Amino acid sequence: MDADKRRADLWLLDFDSDKVEPRRLTRDPANDTNPRWSADSKNIYFLSTRSGSSQVWRLSLEGGEAMQ
Repeated sequence: MDADKRRADLWLLDFDSDKVEPRRLTRDPANDTNPRWSADSKNIYFLSTRSGSSQVWRLSLEGGEAMQ
């Protein structure tokens, strides 16, 4: 808020569970947007400005860091 800028992270909602609670997938100062599921539903591909320009990144839902 001090810098008067916004940033976007990715969140996941599991509607199959009894209690729907958001799960934060990314937490980076860059903007993470436009998520898309992989064909096997084990990864999410998204656009991020982490490298200085908007690039495609992959995040495994099993954990770990996103990879460009």
